Amino acid sequence: MGIVLFWFALAVAVAVLASNRGRSGFAWFLISLVISPLLGFIFILVMENLAAKQTLVVQASATLGESTPEGAYSGDPVLSNDSYKIYLTKRYSIQKNDVLGKYVIDEKLFPDIDSAIEFTNARELTWIDRRAKQREYDRQHQAESVSYKLGKFCRKYPFAPWVVLILLISVVYFLFGNAK
Repeated sequence: MGIVLFWFALAVAVAVLASNRGRSGFAWFLISLVISPLLGFIFILVMENLAAKQTLVVQASATLGESTPEGAYSGDPVLSNDSYKIYLTKRYSIQKNDVLGKYVIDEKLFPDIDSAIEFTNARELTWIDRRAKQREYDRQHQAESVSYKLGKFCRKYPFAPWVVLILLISVVYFLFGNAK
């Protein structure tokens, strides 16, 4: 009975380590429970630390300002800026139809380039607003999740999972170790 509990406790330790390294703790708990906690521990240590990688990405985007998709305009989206107009022209593929003498965006005709750019500006501002709302929604729901709070706690107190594990093993040993 003691070996089973020890095996279980080591599987929990592998799950905590996996969670701290950006992996699914529950999945690695099951893997190490079925295969071996030692192999699970070795695999987790050998695999890339996703938590550290994610931290580097967040730090890099913080130094660059707000993260933008590749090719996105990073300045102020104002129509008085010529580089913003060029960005809109490329992003929305504004083309001049020589036969009709009008500008085309998604099969819509515009009499001049200014009205076409105003149309794409309205689309772009809507897209920027939606993206900001989605980021805020994601941020709020992430902060409310139990796994986020547990991860934040474990980052603040990295020794806590090990203390809990040692206490759990001690309690199990005292409860079932003296049952002989």
